[in-house]
Amino acid sequence: MAVAVLDARFRRLPNALTLGTALIAVFYLAGFGQGPLETQPASNLFAAALFLLFLLPAYARHWVGGGDVKLGVAFGLLGGLKAALVTLGAGGLLLAALGWRAQRARKPGDPPRVVPWGTAHGLAFAAAVVVMEHMPGGIY
Repeated sequence: MAVAVLDARFRRLPNALTLGTALIAVFYLAGFGQGPLETQPASNLFAAALFLLFLLPAYARHWVGGGDVKLGVAFGLLGGLKAALVTLGAGGLLLAALGWRAQRARKPGDPPRVVPWGTAHGLAFAAAVVVMEHMPGGIY
């Protein structure tokens, strides 16, 4: 939730938060042999790679920032593949809705509004974690 608030307010994601979270997830995986959500390490590593696959091209086109890429990797390392799929899907829908709303509120001559990737996907990741932890049967 902290990333959602920080990205919405300041349009920046501090390295201490993104890299720190990814580092904690790596140590957790190494120390406990599973992810924080009781996922297999392969699932977490694959999810981190999936986020890279989606975000590196967007970063190259300047659609997202470097903090968003690092945050996506952290989400993958923390949540595993199921959480990554829910985060990318629900976050993408939320991002589209926020972008649509921002465009509708834009007046002629206004510069384009930036919709924060971290806010939409931070909220989606938090929802994915809640679903995985508290609903019988998790996401599926």
